[in-house]
Amino acid sequence: MTKPFSAVSCMTNSVSAGTTSASQDSNTSCVQHQKRIKWVCVWLFWPLASLAIVIAILVGIGFGWLGSWNAVVAWLRNDALAIESRDVSFGMVSAGHEASASFVLTNICSKPLTIWGAQTSCGCLSMALPRKIAPHERITLSFTIKTTERDIGAELRHQALLYLSVPGRPVVLTMRGNVVKEL
Repeated sequence: MTKPFSAVSCMTNSVSAGTTSASQDSNTSCVQHQKRIKWVCVWLFWPLASLAIVIAILVGIGFGWLGSWNAVVAWLRNDALAIESRDVSFGMVSAGHEASASFVLTNICSKPLTIWGAQTSCGCLSMALPRKIAPHERITLSFTIKTTERDIGAELRHQALLYLSVPGRPVVLTMRGNVVKEL
């Protein structure tokens, strides 16, 4: 019956002064076992290290080509637009006044994008939509919200859906803010 291998038994066997054949067999099996462990580590390490290097190179190239981390993430997600922030605050606004929120959009496609339309969650939001965004063009899309007296004390949260010429779900942009009586 063989006893299970352990690093302690290898060290004990190699340090022991006995020169019996059992001791030499044990040392030989320890060396063979250590070689197997070494090869397993090599075979596990190199593919993982290679994969990490390839990912780092691709992300670096993507960052250099696309210009921002948001664009790299959008590219990896196979999105057509890179958006710096999908959730923007227009801050505090006095009732009866207007406030604006802006979104920076970048077309990361190699073809122009067409914005077919937009849908807002409230009639109080207005925007001027560009119809086409050229490849790698960066635009600022501004929304204006009109508040009323009945909005006082409310935390407003409105969304706009942009419908693009590429297949997929619409782009969701969120605007938040608080309405106060007076600033």
